[in-house]
Amino acid sequence: MSADREPGVEETAQWRTQWPAVQVALIGAFLASLDSFIAIVAAPSIGTDLNASDDEIQWIHAVYPFS
Repeated sequence: MSADREPGVEETAQWRTQWPAVQVALIGAFLASLDSFIAIVAAPSIGTDLNASDDEIQWIHAVYPFS
């Protein structure tokens, strides 16, 4: 009998409380990807300004997401 009924108030309320957490996680993942993309695009300028070698630029790319 419980399979035939529509979702009750409890199920709907539980879904509504979980949905913002999913939104925050997706926005965070998008911003992290965007930030990494900006760092990749800026790498030639960073290398020129800092007189960095290719190895140092690779190091910057590896460590930047952790900062």
